[in-house]
Amino acid sequence: MSNGLLYVVFGKEYDALAAHAISYSRQFTNLPICVLTNLKERNKKWKGIKNIRFRYFPLRREDNRNVKTKVIQFSPFDLTLFLDCDNVIQRKGIESVFNRMGDNDMLFSVQCSWKIGDKVLVIYKRMMKQTGVVLPLRVYHTGFYLFRKNERVYSLFNLWHKYWRLSGMGRDMPAFACAVSNSKLSIKVISAKDMLFSAECKRDAVVQHRYAKRNEFAERFGLPKWRSWKPFDGLKNRKDFTWTHF
Repeated sequence: MSNGLLYVVFGKEYDALAAHAISYSRQFTNLPICVLTNLKERNKKWKGIKNIRFRYFPLRREDNRNVKTKVIQFSPFDLTLFLDCDNVIQRKGIESVFNRMGDNDMLFSVQCSWKIGDKVLVIYKRMMKQTGVVLPLRVYHTGFYLFRKNERVYSLFNLWHKYWRLSGMGRDMPAFACAVSNSKLSIKVISAKDMLFSAECKRDAVVQHRYAKRNEFAERFGLPKWRSWKPFDGLKNRKDFTWTHF
């Protein structure tokens, strides 16, 4: 059975970021890596990275989530750890995540949980109403999760893609949370206490996600500075990130 790391990297700015982040990460793992990209001419930093392959998509940068919500179709691995390109493996031990999943279909890192009576973000409430999801609800990081290839997981990704399109093809996390909620998956959940993944500055975590002090994060790992590219965010949807009763 093959295990590997998978990334979706669209656009020159994210290509440079990914090349440097993965180059740094290579110090701590020899796992094979697959990068889904829309670029034929890529950053020169890639040339020094071993055991890596690229799959090219003749698509626009704005089509990245169209690929991200369907990555199970493109992964060459039996067990795939998906990582966003603003993650850095900063210490040894990433291989242990594959054992943590056991016989489950997927492994997730929880960002937050909302129980009955809690307020939720407007963007999640709208998605929940559209998909028939009710509280309680777990919100998972979509930049760090592990999956195996089977019918149940294929169904999850099909649902994620469907919900993402239903939501207007913007942010993918609300659609992901609702798709998992409406799926029949056996899942393993990890928390910050497991120190496998952290979205806060944690030097003992195996995988460090970009945290609030972005420039500090970039300097710490020798990454080029970059701007988040979310063309679907703006004044028109600023209320999406306010709190409301469900």
